[in-house]
Amino acid sequence: MFDKRLLGLIIIVGFVAGLVGAFYTHLLHYIQHVMYNYSTAEGLTFGQAVARVTPEHRVIALLACGLVGGIGWVLIHRYGEPLVDIKKAVQDRTKEMPPLKTCIHATLQIITVGMGSPLGREVAPREASAGIMSALLKHVDMKSDDKSLIIACAAGAGLASVYNSPLSAAIFILETLVISWNVRSMSAALLSCGIATLVVRQSGVGDTIQYTMAQPPLYGSYQEFAIVLGAVIAIGVLLFDKTQALLPTFDRKSPKMILVSVLAFGFVGVMAMFYPEILGNGKAGNQLTFTDLVT
Repeated sequence: MFDKRLLGLIIIVGFVAGLVGAFYTHLLHYIQHVMYNYSTAEGLTFGQAVARVTPEHRVIALLACGLVGGIGWVLIHRYGEPLVDIKKAVQDRTKEMPPLKTCIHATLQIITVGMGSPLGREVAPREASAGIMSALLKHVDMKSDDKSLIIACAAGAGLASVYNSPLSAAIFILETLVISWNVRSMSAALLSCGIATLVVRQSGVGDTIQYTMAQPPLYGSYQEFAIVLGAVIAIGVLLFDKTQALLPTFDRKSPKMILVSVLAFGFVGVMAMFYPEILGNGKAGNQLTFTDLVT
């Protein structure tokens, strides 16, 4: 199924993604502790720590987040090679991900999430892991399809490492990136994601459950419900893409984007004065939703 070189690279992918996930998890927690004045010893969740500080503290934190993010993103887009999306790198091997710029971009995402940004943190380890493996593959002579599989596995394993969910991440690799369910792809995805998750669990992060969800009573027919829900979600995705396409295009290299970033995050900070649960990747708000505690 795999030659020795490909098998070795898949194992390396797992270790790289696991180390990236562990580093970003520790970095995220450190920034959260500094920004919102709490420590691990207090036993608080991020949502509890955010709710404990004053509303003004939240606004200031988000304004600072906007400033850091705005300056960082403008500098990233202004200098160096253009960023390459993971999907493009997987589908077109002539598109190389610039390793250093990709890792800086990913790290900046983690920093802003730690400061309170409600934007997702799962993209950062995916980008960084794929960027590192993209740099390594420049020195390896192998088929284009195998390189695409390695980049896809790196991105998925990065996702597995921060969410402690190897099976979900493997499915993400198969249905979103490589778009294949053959035995070879499945084996590569499961092996890389499994190793990444194991590395994270052994690196001080632990076997953490991201969300505690009550098991609902199973009544009625879930097959029909799943079909209807799938159609609703598909329509929602199409509408989202169409409305997003109507938005004006910003010049990401322009210093004006710093002001846009500060204003946007400042507005989030104002909302967080009343709803602190929205900060930090929305995890606190999601947990309330899953446990039916949203009033």
